[in-house]
Amino acid sequence: MAIIEGIFSRAQRRREARVVRKQARNTYGNPRSKFHGEAIEPRLLLSGELAVSQFQATATGFNVQFNQNVDASVINLYDVEAGTLGAADVTVVGASTGNVKGSLVVNNNQISFIRDGGLLAPDTYTVTLRSAANGFKDLSGGLLDGDNNGVAGGNYINAFTINPSTALTVSIPDFARGPAQKVNVAETDNGLAIKLSDGTNVTSVSLTLKYDPSLLKITQVNLGSTLPNGSTVQSDLIVPGILTLNITSLTAIGGSNVDLVRILSEIPAPPPTAKPGCWISPISASTTTRSPPVTTTASKRSPTLAKPPAIRLTARLTASGSCAS
Repeated sequence: MAIIEGIFSRAQRRREARVVRKQARNTYGNPRSKFHGEAIEPRLLLSGELAVSQFQATATGFNVQFNQNVDASVINLYDVEAGTLGAADVTVVGASTGNVKGSLVVNNNQISFIRDGGLLAPDTYTVTLRSAANGFKDLSGGLLDGDNNGVAGGNYINAFTINPSTALTVSIPDFARGPAQKVNVAETDNGLAIKLSDGTNVTSVSLTLKYDPSLLKITQVNLGSTLPNGSTVQSDLIVPGILTLNITSLTAIGGSNVDLVRILSEIPAPPPTAKPGCWISPISASTTTRSPPVTTTASKRSPTLAKPPAIRLTARLTASGSCAS
């Protein structure tokens, strides 16, 4: 009975989609989409199948929302040596810069692609989501209707442009660590650095770092060693998963790629209830927030001006599991 109902439901959605598609085309014509960096593109859905409902380009990649949950168990960015996972299910290719490496965060009906190493270079990028039985499909196995024609199947392809910018940025590096390990990005580093791209005329920075406290334990925040004498940092860890920082200096911070703070942290050990031979390995993909014009989000000012709005930085942490055979 469940199978019959499922088939009837899918057929019903297709009939309804045909009606909506015909009405939409009569009203709006054939849908087209063109967008630029950090723009949000709502999509007129003509399908009852799994489809992309919204695309948002960001300075480090993109966010996609689907009309229903996706099956994350078969999605991959990279294959193994044996070649058993198949082609990459998400590709980002710059017209000049070529293939972009990154991480993918999947959360029910949303995915986020985050470039490794920071901001995307100015370029035009083409995004492809692969529709396949071992690619993008819904929880019942229905393939992604990427071309939005009301029929399951067809890759989703779109493009966006990142324009040159001189806006200030704050960033954290990429890292991967195992349980109970300290987070030092390099062996010679002391902690996890939050950096400011350009400290010229900057006398204060306020930012918020969001993270998963089950995957990262922050124990201490130290002021960057190259900041001017008399600089101070106020840190707040009262709310789990949120680190609020306020850095101030009596003189301009100056310099480029400046260490604002060093965060001392570690990966929590696995719980006692974990199965023998299994562990959770956190993988952090850095999100570097590019501010709009400096006057709206960054403290690039003379000391006599009013307190500027905050620069906000969000770090997403995802986890993967591993079990010994």
